[in-house]
Amino acid sequence: MGLGSKRVCIQSTERSDLCFACVPKVAISLAAAAAWALFEPTGLALALEKLEFPPVKNVTYPSYTKHKLNNGLVVYLMEDHEVPLVGGTITFRGGSRSEPEGKTGLAAITASVLRSGGTEELSGYQLDDFLAERAAFVGASANPSSFSVAFSCLSEDLESVLPTYQRMIRTPLFPEEKLALAKSQAFGGIARRNDDPNEIARREIVKLVYGPNSKYARSMEYSTVSSIRRSDLQGFYLERAVPNNATIAIVGNFKSDDVLKLVEQYFGEDWAPTEKNPKFEVPEVDKDRLGSLRGTVFIADKKELSQSYVRAAILGGRLDDPDYFALEVINQLLNGLGGRLFNEVRSKQGLAYSVFGQWYPAYDHPGIFLAGGETSSADGKQLVDFLSKLVDTLKDLDVTEISDKDLTYAKDSTLNSFVFNFTSPEEVLGRIIKYEFYGYPPDFAEKYLSGIRGVTPQAVLQASSYRIREDDLIYLIVANQSKVEPALKAAGYNVVPCDIKIPPPPGGLVTSS
Repeated sequence: MGLGSKRVCIQSTERSDLCFACVPKVAISLAAAAAWALFEPTGLALALEKLEFPPVKNVTYPSYTKHKLNNGLVVYLMEDHEVPLVGGTITFRGGSRSEPEGKTGLAAITASVLRSGGTEELSGYQLDDFLAERAAFVGASANPSSFSVAFSCLSEDLESVLPTYQRMIRTPLFPEEKLALAKSQAFGGIARRNDDPNEIARREIVKLVYGPNSKYARSMEYSTVSSIRRSDLQGFYLERAVPNNATIAIVGNFKSDDVLKLVEQYFGEDWAPTEKNPKFEVPEVDKDRLGSLRGTVFIADKKELSQSYVRAAILGGRLDDPDYFALEVINQLLNGLGGRLFNEVRSKQGLAYSVFGQWYPAYDHPGIFLAGGETSSADGKQLVDFLSKLVDTLKDLDVTEISDKDLTYAKDSTLNSFVFNFTSPEEVLGRIIKYEFYGYPPDFAEKYLSGIRGVTPQAVLQASSYRIREDDLIYLIVANQSKVEPALKAAGYNVVPCDIKIPPPPGGLVTSS
């Protein structure tokens, strides 16, 4: 177990407002059991049928304490004496989706320079040396809805690391030279962003669903990064880094009473709150924008590609939607070695190297339903067949009631996947805090288990027909356009180019001021 394993964080993936399903660890055994039969559908089905899942127990939380200091700081403490490590994260509301217009990238650059720039007492290099001598870690990160600073160290070093962690939070320096370096690194990332076709597909389908200027889909550009000044970093951070906008969670080998005293000492009375709690609005989602785009195929032209990277999407939902549990079961029905998409599109038809269909809900705004895969470009015919079979498989969920046997298997798989979100104390505490952060009840995990167990065949049929509207799908294909466009048009698709050209840097790039 590395030191980093004790960091507690409510951050997730890059699109961390979306609740991406965890990769089932049972998939390891699935792969082992069925490896011999990957190219033999009948053998694979027989292997999967023999798998048995033990009953899933209810989620039990390790003991933890919650406190609120006089300045508004919320403190979570969870003891874990398995190894001599301590780690924690302070999380502030307000992430990248609250960046000012024209400053996309500000949250990420602020996080980078917060760590690399050091404090008023320790330069970035001195901070590096201090942490290296103790095999400790301090780092910052931002997601769409929050900004976090994390630490981890040996428990014997906590009393020396915590004051340094406090200074990094309270008195960051944000030096000009580190800002220039961070912007230069961001420019490099912008220049390389079209190198990976999967990254192109991910980025552009989100823009198509939410809109290119949506705060859920914006990309860093040369112009937005070059406009960022040191004063922007200071303003962005100081607006958020106040105790009445923060939660700190610490897990590890300690006595809670002792650590609470340290937290009160370093993050207590002398850290003044603001008169009013900072408010960061949840951006609205334009739910009507996709109407005119339904059925359209957008092609991002990459002439060097010999295969097509396909994404099909519609606007999704939230975790508190009434049909959320049925949609979780549908995820399991569609995916994996025994999933319908794998069986129908890959195993039986041989139309794809990979294929998936997933409902990605978000905590506080509509998420995305996303399907797709990779297939041969060749003359475009296989791509057309892939799209047709993908849609047909999704439509089958609307008209054919699932069997009790398939439903039981899907529910058991879903439940067994979910429990792996609670394999360590820091994961448990992080999930508890995430639920509170987004206003979900603390017993949401227990409700999840009961909700999945209560899904019926009728609920699956209803959720699929209402939510996964195949006729409303929009498509993005990253491929050699000259190879695939004629076949798509011949099949009746409305084909539109997707412009992925990177806007050039403005003249005389400014790196800081």
